[in-house]
Amino acid sequence: MNTPFMATHPGEMIKDELLERKMTQKELAEKSGIKTSVLCEIINGKRAISVNVAQALEKALDIPIEIWLNMQTQYKLDLANIARRNEPS
Repeated sequence: MNTPFMATHPGEMIKDELLERKMTQKELAEKSGIKTSVLCEIINGKRAISVNVAQALEKALDIPIEIWLNMQTQYKLDLANIARRNEPS
């Protein structure tokens, strides 16, 4: 198993999508129905992507729900593996 140096929160992908689409967080919030404060917390890695948020992102960005949920799961696994790797022997 390859453990990354650091885990990448799915909020990073949202940030990249916003840049690529020249869209603001407020515009995405309006288009998706996600509260701006919630979206900001996700983008800043302070909140996980729930099933409801993943559904809203799929609708707004046309990125399948499975991708969002898989990224969130991978992020959690990476955090756990990094913590295990960093435990003293």
